[in-house]
Amino acid sequence: MLDRAEIALRKLEGTPFEEEARLALLSIYERSRDWANATEIAARLGSSSHGSFSTRQAHYLCEQASAAAAAGDTAKALSTLHEAATMAPASARPLIDLAKLQNQLGQPQDALQTLLTLDKMAPQGLPLAAGLLANMAKSSGQQATALGLLKASYAQMPSIDVIEAIVKLEEDPASARQWYVQHLEREASLVAAGKWIAGEKLQDEHHHMLVQRAGPGHQAPDALPLRGLRL
Repeated sequence: MLDRAEIALRKLEGTPFEEEARLALLSIYERSRDWANATEIAARLGSSSHGSFSTRQAHYLCEQASAAAAAGDTAKALSTLHEAATMAPASARPLIDLAKLQNQLGQPQDALQTLLTLDKMAPQGLPLAAGLLANMAKSSGQQATALGLLKASYAQMPSIDVIEAIVKLEEDPASARQWYVQHLEREASLVAAGKWIAGEKLQDEHHHMLVQRAGPGHQAPDALPLRGLRL
């Protein structure tokens, strides 16, 4: 049935109905995960009255890159991800996927530079790659650079993922644990409370209050109620 629909819709090219037909085709290709044809149709729609399709094109290219990497064609995967990043520079996924692949290929320095580009071009995506950034920084000896980047990101957009990455890079265990307290002072977080409370005697009444606030009965934005939380 989809094949017949595709044939019928393609026959509408060059008619007053071609834009609607292309949108319908794009929906078909997305549902069937036919990323090559989806990319082609999105490119044609890019000059239509429906606005830019560059972000969607970049997503389709990322899917093609993933398939290429799975098939062992890492050269094609890399070039496709570079193309996606150029097509939608403000999109986080191409750069995150590129950094992951570079890291897998034993290129931590290149991967780190890609994540530095992510911070400049799509900073909203950095929390999604915070753990990856911390791991790569440790393997390439760039802890100080990554730590500065993560702390700046957290100041702009508080995120438990960024906190976890900062804690991973902090050399002083006491300073690392204090980041969980700072996060709890900003917002109730069962994740931060659970991480901080492990082995803690809760001698500080202020810390006790912060952990209580994150416990069951209080709304926390980042997790479901923590089972077995003992105060």
